Amino acid sequence: MSEVTAAVNVQVTAGIALVSVCNPPVNAISQRVRAGLLAAVRTIETDDSITAAVIYCPGRTFMAGADVREFGKPALDPSLPEVTAAIAACSKPVIAAIHGQALGGGLEIALACSHRLAVAGAKLGLPEVKLGLIPGAGGTQRLPEVVGLNKAIEMITSGKPVTAETALELGLIDSVLETDGSDSDALAAQAAAYVRYISDAANTLQKERFTPEQLAAECTEELIAGWQAKLSMGSAGKPAPLAALHAIQTGVQQGIAAGLKAERSAFLELRESSQAKALQHLFFAEKQAAKLSESQPVR
Repeated sequence: MSEVTAAVNVQVTAGIALVSVCNPPVNAISQRVRAGLLAAVRTIETDDSITAAVIYCPGRTFMAGADVREFGKPALDPSLPEVTAAIAACSKPVIAAIHGQALGGGLEIALACSHRLAVAGAKLGLPEVKLGLIPGAGGTQRLPEVVGLNKAIEMITSGKPVTAETALELGLIDSVLETDGSDSDALAAQAAAYVRYISDAANTLQKERFTPEQLAAECTEELIAGWQAKLSMGSAGKPAPLAALHAIQTGVQQGIAAGLKAERSAFLELRESSQAKALQHLFFAEKQAAKLSESQPVR
């Protein structure tokens, strides 16, 4: 069975839905990708012949973040939080098979999955603070569940990615795949083999995560005060890192529903700030400058 919705293709083989996201060159999470993923999740949930799913991307990388062509424009439905919420709520295992980079919204999609696999050398991170933002689709809430509170705060407030090897040590991914990711069919096949492995009665279907009680115990006044002092000194005048810390703390102390609400509120407020717009202008200017040739006239 094959179903195509915009940039997302669903192929069901032996009960496993192989969901491929193809939006070259970096599989950016455009409106058509979001709509396709949401439709795919609904198919996975309602089709009794499907027992599990794999999300992967042909081309040079996994989803590497938001579609820059949508920056500064009115938001288009479905929103990324709607997509990640649907993935997280899926009653069947959903596995992300990562190669290249899973950054920003790409990692938030992977975090919403029940399991994550990555090829050696892949990079995973939430770099939103570098653009004056914070993760806005559950990243501040789901990352602590898999790597612990302190490491999650470090990753989110610094924006620095980690390699697949480090991600495995942290518990961010479940296994390093043997393929290099250049052959998307091989990538999907290895991920499908992992699905069959975890579906075996002798293996666990859900990996252990940090429980709300463990995170709450780790969220001491000393830990939060220490991070507040560090971030106030290291990012003077930059509100995003402290806003991220607040969203993380809210989720741990008041529950994920409150945390997601605080995260989204801060994300939308920061998105309209002059600092975020300036940092994004600088980001795009640097990317454009790299494309200039020596023969181009100097203004």
